Amino acid sequence: FNIIVKGYSGMPTGGDTISIVDGYRYHVFTTLGSANFTLNGTTTVTFLIVAGGGGTGWSEYHNGGGGAGGVVYGNQISKTAGTYAMVVGDGGSGASSYSTYGDHSGDDSTGFGYTAEGGGHGAIYGHPNMSSGGGAAKVGGSGGGGGGNAGPWAGASSNQSAYDNSTAAGNVIGYGNAGGTTTGHHGNASGGGGAGGAGTGITSNSVRGHGGEGVNMSSIFTTTWGENGWFGGGGGGCQQGNRSSSASRGDGGTGGGGDGGTGYSDSGNTNSASHGTDGTGGGAGGNERDFSVAGKNGGSGIIIVKYAV
Repeated sequence: FNIIVKGYSGMPTGGDTISIVDGYRYHVFTTLGSANFTLNGTTTVTFLIVAGGGGTGWSEYHNGGGGAGGVVYGNQISKTAGTYAMVVGDGGSGASSYSTYGDHSGDDSTGFGYTAEGGGHGAIYGHPNMSSGGGAAKVGGSGGGGGGNAGPWAGASSNQSAYDNSTAAGNVIGYGNAGGTTTGHHGNASGGGGAGGAGTGITSNSVRGHGGEGVNMSSIFTTTWGENGWFGGGGGGCQQGNRSSSASRGDGGTGGGGDGGTGYSDSGNTNSASHGTDGTGGGAGGNERDFSVAGKNGGSGIIIVKYAV
């Protein structure tokens, strides 16, 4: 049988999954790289574009949380017939060695002419390059968190365009925030920024470097995707266990952010950090004394397009 879409001469095509929920058809893109979305007539679409989250440093010491991928939301945007390239960005890879200072930020996601910026990597601890060069927290859709010990270490800012900066119909808004800054000589590291809020900065040994919260899109795109409809949580910063008995690792922000790791002595870690969750753009958690283990990866992005049927 044929399903007739109001106002269309043919069905839109594209996406890894297509489903109908409460009168809307959803096209969801999760495969990394470019894929086509084709409209056969002028269509009013609502879309979500989420970039890959930032990765974090190798297992040695005091790594900041990765910034979440930028999130772009378009509310009831009229698009003409044609084929649109949808590009889903991967999360940034964790550093593979103590001295690896390459860019471990997430990849951009793009669609309909809009860009969600990849999340910045968390500060990668190493002597003496954490405050400059590749070891510094990286600017991104949400910025990476500052590292711990011998600070201050600045968190990185967001480079995500706000576009129209409105959620009203016919408008597009971009979400991203800065990573937290470590303001003194503390073993704990700061959290990465989230799409809905900045990462927590470390101001004392008892502060936990939580990743910034993501954005709750569940009322618009259901709870099926993301972390129950949340996207873009920042990664938690690490915690050096001997600094304070009351301190614990930084939690990842809601929306797929990875938790930070904890550790005390060179004998090894107490709790490993975790990766950002794929399909959310969550930032990775920062490692602490989890020896001979690569840094954690940011979560991959996602694109969701819906329209009335």
